[in-house]
Amino acid sequence: FGRSAPGSTFSEGVGLSHTDEKAYWGRIEYEYKNEKKKDGNKDKDDTTTSMTEKMDGVTQSSINDNEDEEEISRIEVRGSVLDGWGLEPEPVAKFIMREATEAELYDDEEDDDEDDDDDDDPRNWSLSDITYYYFECESKKSPIIPQSAWIRARETYFSQPSSPPKDHLPDATVDGFSVPVEARKAPGKGRGIFALRDIKKGEMIWNPTQTARFESGEAFKDFIFSLDERFVCDALNFAYVQSVEKDKDMILVDLDEGSLCNMADYYEDENIGCTGNMADGYEGGCLNNYFALRDIDAGEELICDYDTFQNGENSWAQFGL
Repeated sequence: FGRSAPGSTFSEGVGLSHTDEKAYWGRIEYEYKNEKKKDGNKDKDDTTTSMTEKMDGVTQSSINDNEDEEEISRIEVRGSVLDGWGLEPEPVAKFIMREATEAELYDDEEDDDEDDDDDDDPRNWSLSDITYYYFECESKKSPIIPQSAWIRARETYFSQPSSPPKDHLPDATVDGFSVPVEARKAPGKGRGIFALRDIKKGEMIWNPTQTARFESGEAFKDFIFSLDERFVCDALNFAYVQSVEKDKDMILVDLDEGSLCNMADYYEDENIGCTGNMADGYEGGCLNNYFALRDIDAGEELICDYDTFQNGENSWAQFGL
């Protein structure tokens, strides 16, 4: 029964082809049970019988002799999942499927009803579902972000309970760059940031003045759902986890063009970052300050190494995301 190729209803030997990436092979049978009819507080007496016994007529005759019992049958499927094609596909897993009874289906419907309220609130969804199903970010284009949108995003962050004290907030109209840059399309990459003048090796380029920080997944989601919807997908894409202190991770979103810095394909392509004593005298050291690693020409794209400032994908789990 059942192979994955569209339109197929069986799989057998040489019938497998390259279209059968996965196949399912097994046996379909009936599971029979004798269950006492409800009468006061009588206990149930379940007896499972095989198809062979059923065929022999042994069970049927005994059931007919006992009017207090009724027969319940349901399909049971025992099989293997096969991977590959040809005469000897590789078995990779086993499974058992049983037909659900009406009582079981009714219980499942009740459980589903109880969960409906939680499922309806996207704040209870996973970050992946919020990104791809609620906001449908995969289908949306990524335009160059105007300064007005960056400023609105910063002001939204400043209004959040999780933002720094109001007397420590930076000017929303100022970004984290110490040199003039421009965001524009980068061939083959999407968006990128480009130097508007020559930059000397060791020159300060960027710091996280306008970086939003969140200590919990809930605070991050509150921020996301407070944003202008046109900026939401960018914010979700820009977010990363960083160890801001020893044994303390936070979710960060750079709310300026620093978020558009593309990843280096090779180590030698990286032209901004921090090494050695470059950050001596700068608050936050190399974690919070980025410099020119070599001379950069006007019009050249600024290229980063993401591994120097963000933790791995698994780091999101600690925030329930």
